[in-house]
Amino acid sequence: MGPLSEIAPDWVHPVLKRTARELFAQVTVATDAYPAEETAGLLGR
Repeated sequence: MGPLSEIAPDWVHPVLKRTARELFAQVTVATDAYPAEETAGLLGR
């Protein structure tokens, strides 16, 4: 959504009826991520 919101922020999603800018504002990818070494225990390593 980042690149789309930069080049066409007012583009409207045909089903959701929300702009690229609005959709990008709700993105949580990378904001809720954590380094891979913190997941080592989950993998049994």
